Amino acid sequence: MTGHRVDDHAYAHRGQPHHLLVADDALTVGDVLPEFGDDDQPHAATRDPRALPVTESLETRVDDLGLPALLFGAAGQPSVRIALVDPVGTVRPHATLCWPENQEEPPDRRLVDDPATPLGASGGWRITGFLPDLAPLLGPQAERIVDLVRQRQAGKGHHPFYRRVLDVEWEELGAGYATALLDTAVRALHARGLPGGWWASNLPATEWNLEVVALAARDLIGSVMSVPRWNQDAYDDMTRAWWMPFGPLHPDDAPPRTRAAALAALRAVGCGKAG
Repeated sequence: MTGHRVDDHAYAHRGQPHHLLVADDALTVGDVLPEFGDDDQPHAATRDPRALPVTESLETRVDDLGLPALLFGAAGQPSVRIALVDPVGTVRPHATLCWPENQEEPPDRRLVDDPATPLGASGGWRITGFLPDLAPLLGPQAERIVDLVRQRQAGKGHHPFYRRVLDVEWEELGAGYATALLDTAVRALHARGLPGGWWASNLPATEWNLEVVALAARDLIGSVMSVPRWNQDAYDDMTRAWWMPFGPLHPDDAPPRTRAAALAALRAVGCGKAG
């Protein structure tokens, strides 16, 4: 990850504390975490907790990077925490996450002002507190994302009507279209410096990816100029199968466009199975 350019989003986080993901239950206020742990995994902080590098921070520190495991763990509690940290020494773009091996020049120092840039500190990070839950990592739809994961774990995703709708959806629209939708939402997250790859790759099944990632990127609909296809139609097509038996994923969601409308749009551009 190289960070994204500073824009108005950066100024909203000016003066905000630094955040860092930790998996060690024994850590407490006052402890100092070096830029790299004993496992050579980075301790990277961000000002925007939603942009924390989940995979890079945790892949050797937890057994399961999946969203259900991180949220509920083995005992129904989160398996990781978001620590509030202060830098010890000089803050800089993180040595490995912002400086790929094939990049000869050091990263642009201006990235330090970007709330999504993973940061290191020359003397490490001193823990000053912990957030009560993982909601800031999940974004503005955190409550609904957690609720959706709970419903699925309770077996709601096995409802026969829902399964039938899913089968019909992707039989008519084509499985490749589902992959394209997911990629579009992930690219919108990436464009804002958020860990889209983690969202897309750490859920139990394809439909989990579609619905959870749609919620994760919902606030970005129509606002990411570099990903114009992340629009209301894409969100509708990712969430329609859930809507039909269960209703909207978000209380402000209007009824999604119909499958027939989605199929017609694909045919119009020569895409999908019908193309």
